[in-house]
Order: sequence, then structure tokens, then C-alpha cells
Amino acid sequence: MATRKADKTSAAKAGGCFMIVFGLPFLIAGAIVFTQALRILLGFKPATEGIGGLIMMMFVALIFGGAGGVFIYIGIRGVRGQWNVGSRPKGKIQETNWQKSKLFPQQKKRTFGPRRGIALKPESTAISSFFVLAFISVFWNGISWTAVVVILRENDGLAKWGPLIFLSIFVLVGLILVYAVFHKFFRVVLVGTSIVEIDIEPMAPGDRARLRVYQKGDFEITSARLELAFRERVTYRQGTRTVTSDRDVHTETLAEVGSCRASRSVPIMETELVIPEWAPHSFEANSNKLQWGVRLHMDIPNRPDVKDLFFFRVKPGR
Repeated sequence: MATRKADKTSAAKAGGCFMIVFGLPFLIAGAIVFTQALRILLGFKPATEGIGGLIMMMFVALIFGGAGGVFIYIGIRGVRGQWNVGSRPKGKIQETNWQKSKLFPQQKKRTFGPRRGIALKPESTAISSFFVLAFISVFWNGISWTAVVVILRENDGLAKWGPLIFLSIFVLVGLILVYAVFHKFFRVVLVGTSIVEIDIEPMAPGDRARLRVYQKGDFEITSARLELAFRERVTYRQGTRTVTSDRDVHTETLAEVGSCRASRSVPIMETELVIPEWAPHSFEANSNKLQWGVRLHMDIPNRPDVKDLFFFRVKPGR
């Protein structure tokens, strides 16, 4: 069994290397086309393709660069051993072997809070969201505003208003993305990281544990609230699209505080978490997840508010 698992892991890493090599030409081709289009736009190269050709070059760069990036990302996951090698078992997790089950979420690395409790993993960090939004915003606005500039340069009179009205939708989406980038930037700079610390993880139905909430920085917080959340995430096909839907199955308020001050060493909230006796265990498959977590809400004056979800695991009952 161990030899078979090692063979599958080696095959995944080999496949990952192949995907990286396969994606590099696409990424390089997209970068070359994008560079040529940018040189034409800035006047460093004579424009012989016309407005239609320039816009087409931008879309070709988007398609090839995006495809290359996806292939390389998949390859990196394979090299790191993050592919799903082997089939997932079916049915309910047995109480005695839940730690070995592929249906139970595994935690490879733990971090600890100020009081050496286990720091819960957030659904997404503000800094990672900032970089993702910044990349999408630069790419989207680069293409849409390039098209706008070319239309203004190449057309006179009424001929330019039709394409400009069409492109105004894309420009509006780009401005919304810019707003989202700045909002995330100010969240990273002005608010910082929230830490939710728990004494026991994973927990079982009926278990009790202390929860402590810390907030890096030194600023006033108008109010804060901590909620227990049990969420179901389902991924399904809808026509030609893949849709992911989240639904809160159970929520309850754990703690609320009024005006307080952010602190990394002193908890702004501390409460007891009790897992309901009826609680199903955490579950993770390709198209379905059952996730337990605590949702943190903080209202902060003159700064972006906080609304983060931190996950913990519930193991099968005794």
C-alpha cells in the first residue's frame, strides 16, 4: 500500500513538471503579444494593425497568458503533492480512523496564538485577497483602457461613440475593481491581522473550549461580535458553468462586546465554545464540504470593518 501511494505521488510530481513545461510557452507567448501591443499603444512601434488588430492582440495575450498561468499553477500544485492522487473513499467516516480518512480535512501546519493556543485558519487573508484583486484589476483595466485610448486616437466624430458606449460597461467594472483593491489595501495597512485562538482542535460533539480574539494594531473598535457558523459548500454544474454555493446551516452568537481597543497581547473577546451534541463531523470532498467555523465581525471607525471566517474541525463523536 505504501509503495502504491509513493508511486502515485511520484506520478503526480512528474505530471506537475510536465504541466509547468507545457504552460511556459503559452505564458511567454502571451507576454510577447502583450508587450508588442503595449509598444504600439505607446508609440514605440508603428501601428499597422489598426484598432481591430490591436484589440485582438490584447485578447490573444489574455487567452494565452491566462491559459499558461493556469497550466503552471496546476503543475506547481502537482509538484507540491497537492493533487488528489487516488480515489476518495465513499460513505461516512468511521469513528476509529477519522485521522486517516481523506474525507476529513487535514491540517499540515499549525500556528499558535499569544497564549500558545491554536490559531484558527482564516478563510482568506487580507493580504492574499489584495494581491489577487490587484492582479485582476491591472489586467482588466489594462485591456479596457487600452481599447478606449485606441478608439479615441483612431476615430473622429460620431464613429467613436458606439464603441465607447459598449466599452463603458467594462470601464465601470474596472473602476469597481480599483475600489476593491484600495479597500483591501487599507484593510491590510490600517487594520492588520485578526487572530482567533482556541485551546482544543479538532473538537468532538459536546466538547468545550476557550476562544480568544486578538486584533493587531492600536485603534478603537466600536463593537465586535463572534458567531459560531456551520456551513455547507456545494459545487455543481449549471449548464456549461461550474457553480459553488454556500449555505449557513446553523449560526449562533457566542460573544458581543461594545467599545474596546485593539491589542495583540490582550484579548478583545474571550468566550467558551460548546460544540452541539448533534454536530456532524467536518467533511471535505470534491463537490461537497461541511465546514465549522467562527465568524468575526468588527465595526471600526474611519477604517475598513472586519468580517472574517475562521475554520476549525469537528471530528466524529465518541
